[in-house]
Amino acid sequence: MNRLRIKIHMVGLVALSLLAACTRGEEELLPVDGETRFSVVTNVPAGTDVSGADVIRNATVFFVAPSSGRFIKKVDAVVLPGGSGVRVHTVIPAAYAGQTVCAYFVVNASALSDPLDMEPESVFDVSRFDGLFTRDSLNGDSTHFVMSAKVSFRAGGTDMPGGDIKFDRTFAKVYIAAADGMSPERQRELSVVSVEIVNGRTGGYLFREGIFPERSVSVLLPVNETIDQMNIHKPVCYLYPDDGGPDGTHLIVKLRNDPDGRVVAKRVLLCSRKNTAYKLTIAEIPGEDGGYAIQVSDWEADILLPDTGQGVLPSPLPDEGIDLLNAADVFYYYNQLRDTLEKKLYRSMFDKANNFTETLRPGERLIVELTGDLRGRFTKEEFLRVSRSLLNDMAIMFNTGIITSYRLDPAGQVISYRMDLIAMRPTFDMRTELVISAAGKLLDRVPSGLSEFEKVKTVHDLFLRSVSYGGMTSSFGGNIIGGLVTGKVVCEGYARTLQYLLQRTGIQAIFVGGDALFSNGSTVPHAWNIVRVDGKYYAIDATWNDGISGSDFVGYNYFLKSDATMSRDHLINMVLPAPECPEDYPLPNF
Repeated sequence: MNRLRIKIHMVGLVALSLLAACTRGEEELLPVDGETRFSVVTNVPAGTDVSGADVIRNATVFFVAPSSGRFIKKVDAVVLPGGSGVRVHTVIPAAYAGQTVCAYFVVNASALSDPLDMEPESVFDVSRFDGLFTRDSLNGDSTHFVMSAKVSFRAGGTDMPGGDIKFDRTFAKVYIAAADGMSPERQRELSVVSVEIVNGRTGGYLFREGIFPERSVSVLLPVNETIDQMNIHKPVCYLYPDDGGPDGTHLIVKLRNDPDGRVVAKRVLLCSRKNTAYKLTIAEIPGEDGGYAIQVSDWEADILLPDTGQGVLPSPLPDEGIDLLNAADVFYYYNQLRDTLEKKLYRSMFDKANNFTETLRPGERLIVELTGDLRGRFTKEEFLRVSRSLLNDMAIMFNTGIITSYRLDPAGQVISYRMDLIAMRPTFDMRTELVISAAGKLLDRVPSGLSEFEKVKTVHDLFLRSVSYGGMTSSFGGNIIGGLVTGKVVCEGYARTLQYLLQRTGIQAIFVGGDALFSNGSTVPHAWNIVRVDGKYYAIDATWNDGISGSDFVGYNYFLKSDATMSRDHLINMVLPAPECPEDYPLPNF
């Protein structure tokens, strides 16, 4: 059989041997009706260590006819015992006989950047597979990146794909950051001109621009960014693992002192390992020729590769600022529920969402049976109103998706419900721990003894000075991971994070969904908050109050405003009613 090399669109995790063949002669390849049987079994070659990030969790195969741009079908592959490979068997319809068919393997993707939801025979742009990645990068003990490969064959033909098809391994990340003590002003003056990779002993390199499939003596990656632009939020490059030794990967980092234009080059030896984040710490050395030093270290704080520090949190979660029995006043919709039984249902759903122990397959929903006096006591509409109240109140429930009624008794009363869990137990605990820790550090800077107005303004200002608009393609841009951990959010992330922070300080805060209205009459989906200050409700749009990225400027044009003021360019669109904001707060001069 011929040996094939598959182009990796994002990240490969482990070398696989893929055998795609039809057995017992041509009559099975070419049945009388023209259908094509496609049978694939992948196995890890003998001697490969399949553990940790190399374990296959799930796999889906998408079949596409690129010449006609038609999507044929999607098939879920069967994962072999121990996650060492996958098996898929399917039939390509006779209508595609004679056409080239591409089978795209997508492995370990819990939440894809492109959901790839398609109906058979629909027109499909195959470029959607280019750059495909998983949006769920904070995924605990699961693998970190999508493993993808493409197999092409002619439907109805005898030349089916065969041989060893190889996926490359997971890469390492390289970040650049300033040493402790380098002032923010200096970080804005010092630029990274480029990073050059030389003498690598790996089979290839993966950079932000794409993949270099062959070993290169030298590959130059232009950067041209200041140090403060590069800190923690994005890697400067990615590297495949190498085998160490004196001929490992050398990085030549060129730095420019923007005030005087001087450029210096520093060489770094890096023996990269898979699933490792490396930090290149830039330090200034006064009086030394060259003026700078670069120290290489593993970056355990790399939130995008959380291989370490995953421990399981005790239950209930510590210091999350949620006490539904003794401090429930900060949760607006909880207090709008009709009776104690509805509040008990609300609390039970919250408890289950935080303390589940079930292990589910990717994409599987958690089925919860109502028990005791909650079983058969709510109509579908009543149940949905309580579940919506919970999700609107609780920004901390960013790991939980939709909660819907599932089964009704003969009288039409709910006896069980479905809960979408975006993250499994280890991932849930790790993410929540990150959020609680980050929120605690920010709130530690809020002085004690403040009035409610002073508390709202202080939290609002601290938050906006720690975050910037972004994360449009990230699954975290719309929740409190983006607001508190990655520092990049869209409007929903602004509103959810401010809601959570204010609730933790004892301020009632409400998430509001709707549309932003522009002067030409067009609208776009938008989100903001309503908060209670001294017994009255006011609107805050943290997104539109935020200044330029990297700036400490905070605006107040949309801070503690009335419905009349907000209605000029904000339209509320909520299933649950929001409280009225009758007047602007009399703001002092800041």
